[in-house]
Amino acid sequence: TPCDLEQKKEKLKMQGRKNLVENPLQHSMGAVNVGTSVMAIRYAGGVMVAADTAISYGGMRKVKDARRIEKLNEECVFASSGEMADFQELAKQLRLRQEHDEISQDGATFLAPRDYFNFIKNHNYRRRLNMDPLWCTTIVAGVSQ
Repeated sequence: TPCDLEQKKEKLKMQGRKNLVENPLQHSMGAVNVGTSVMAIRYAGGVMVAADTAISYGGMRKVKDARRIEKLNEECVFASSGEMADFQELAKQLRLRQEHDEISQDGATFLAPRDYFNFIKNHNYRRRLNMDPLWCTTIVAGVSQ
């Protein structure tokens, strides 16, 4: 009810949380379910990517077997540390882009690791401009002929 909403707003103002009242969409702008370690090593035969499988909620381990390395195609993978939901959203965007490129038989391909890197770079830049950044750090690794 409108009366309850006004009471909640007043309570938040009294707690010094004015930001939540004026812009309610800003209160979750931080990482919650976080994965930490991702690394990639380049060697003579290619690239090796590794990530731990734990997802933490604050100081507590919430998930023990999360996958944070995503195979994009035969030549490219990406991995991410940070907010798990942002990783999943980015993986969804990349899969859609990959499927769209495979379906449209226009001769152009979106298969090289550099293309994925540029897509992620531009996607992150747009999100930061809209004050809605992705809370994850991403590694794109692959081989290109």
